[in-house]
Amino acid sequence: MGSSHLTVESPAHGWQEAVPVETISDLREQPNTLLWLDIADPGPREIELLRQEFAFHELALEDAAHRHQRPKCDQYPDYYFIVLYAAEAHDHRIETRELQMFWGQNYVVTLHDGPLPLIDEARRRWSRGVNRVGDGVAYLAYTLLDSLVDQYMQVQDAVAEWVEDVEERIYPRPNAAVVGELFALRKTVVRLRRLLRPTRDVLNEIIRRDLPLFPEPMR
Repeated sequence: MGSSHLTVESPAHGWQEAVPVETISDLREQPNTLLWLDIADPGPREIELLRQEFAFHELALEDAAHRHQRPKCDQYPDYYFIVLYAAEAHDHRIETRELQMFWGQNYVVTLHDGPLPLIDEARRRWSRGVNRVGDGVAYLAYTLLDSLVDQYMQVQDAVAEWVEDVEERIYPRPNAAVVGELFALRKTVVRLRRLLRPTRDVLNEIIRRDLPLFPEPMR
C-alpha cells in the first residue's frame, strides 16, 4: 500500500508539511503556490490520484505503474517525466532503486519504492532555500538531482574501498572466496554503469530542451 506526502509552499501560508492530498486541485489553482507530492510504494490508488489531479499522459502513468524503466526524460507539453536511479552502498553491496519524477511549472511528483534518503535530504535543502518562491520548484528538482549525484560519489568511494580490500586479500595466493568476490565486484560495476551512466544524458536533455521550467541562471 502506497503512502503520499504533500509539501506546499504558498504566499498565504508559507511552508506546510503533510498537507492533505485531497487539496491538490485547489492548491494548483492558487498563484505562486508550489507543490511536492512524494509517493512511496505507489499502487493503483496513487496512480489514479495522479490521473485525476494532474491528468498525466496515460503512457507516463503506465510507466509509473510498472516501473523498472530505463533512465530517460520524456517531454510532454507542460511537464517532464524523468526516470533515474538512486544508489546506496552497504558494505560490499550496492543497492539501486528507481526514482521517477514528474516536473511541471509549479509542482514536482516523485515516485519510488520504500524510503529514499535523498528524498529527506532534498526536503531539508528545499525548506532552507532562501528563494523558494523565486526559483519555483526548479530548485527542488535541482536538489533532488544533486542529492542523487552526491550518492553516486559515496558509491564510488565504497567501490574503491571494496577493490582495495580484494586486492589486499588476493595476494600472494588467491582463494576461491576472493575469486568469487572479484567476480561479484565486476558484476556490480557493470550493472552500475548500465544504470547510472545514462544519468548524464538525461540531465543534458533537460538542459537542452525548450520547456522553461527553471530560471536561466540555474542552467
